[in-house]
Amino acid sequence: MPARDAQAFNARINRPVVQEALAPGQAADGSIQVENQGDQPLPVDIYLQDWEYLDGGTGEKLFSPPGSSPWSASPWISYHPSRLTIPPRGIGTVEYTIRVPEEARGGHYSVLFFESALGQLPPDEQGVTVQYTGRLGSLIEIDVAGTVQRTGDISALSVTEPSAGGPLHLSYTFRNTGNAVIRPKAFFNIVDAAGAYLGRGEFPQLYTFPGRSGTATAQWTGSLAPGDLSVLLTVDIGEGEPLVAEQPLRVSRAVIIEAVELAAGAPGRATLTLRNAGASGELRGTLSLISESGEVLGSAPIGPAALPAKERQNLPVTGLPPLAAGAAYRCHFKLAVGEAASEQVLPCRTP
Repeated sequence: MPARDAQAFNARINRPVVQEALAPGQAADGSIQVENQGDQPLPVDIYLQDWEYLDGGTGEKLFSPPGSSPWSASPWISYHPSRLTIPPRGIGTVEYTIRVPEEARGGHYSVLFFESALGQLPPDEQGVTVQYTGRLGSLIEIDVAGTVQRTGDISALSVTEPSAGGPLHLSYTFRNTGNAVIRPKAFFNIVDAAGAYLGRGEFPQLYTFPGRSGTATAQWTGSLAPGDLSVLLTVDIGEGEPLVAEQPLRVSRAVIIEAVELAAGAPGRATLTLRNAGASGELRGTLSLISESGEVLGSAPIGPAALPAKERQNLPVTGLPPLAAGAAYRCHFKLAVGEAASEQVLPCRTP
């Protein structure tokens, strides 16, 4: 059912974020402009609420009544007017004053909302009317100068070795131990035992309130030779020295299986597309076929075959158990090149 007398909320504000650093007892004045970009007069209601970042670090916010959050700045803020009617293509201005109490410490937060009714649905059978509104918010962030502590720690760092040609998976968790908002930015470097840099990447930014944590994940898709490596994490929290952490990474897989092509028949056959991520050497191994029910159907040897370093190669495998057309299996590989050995299980099927 279409809304009656509905219109788009075609407006914008010139200050979506207001940031102030004020000492205890200090005051500051300012203004926020609301621009009506539509062709009709725009009535706007103005009101304060508290806001905070939820746990998890994604930036999702919780809005609550003014003065209900322990980090609220709403009681410090006065503003006028509380209602505007902005002419078409016109601008309305809201003036505000922030007065910081003498006893204030840390970071405090509020949001000044600008809301307009856009229309409503006709009453339903129970007489209930649904009102449509649109709103914009100007986030107000106040640092009480000389009292803010932006501190935190890295409570977890996880690195998962890549498998079957897939990416390296990384995650870290940051805990805000200070008394103000922290939006950490983190970067990672992959280094070998000699300190040579092999790769670099960054994590999505986190958004944390005091006492809360956030977790960020990242992937890295480069190629790593087998060996003992390290991942170095650097977290910039905006003030002071960055936080650092190190996580060992052992890459044991020398051969990456990029594709498996099975051929139906008796005996069964397979063609493997391999990439040697390590040094040159002789490949030896086995391929075992497993049914969807988990039964091991049989095995066949792989190699021996010479694998040049950093090269891709197609390798035939014969002597597999009979394979039905259009059947799904799991291919269990045990491979070794020199002293580097690995196991991989991949889905595979016959055409």
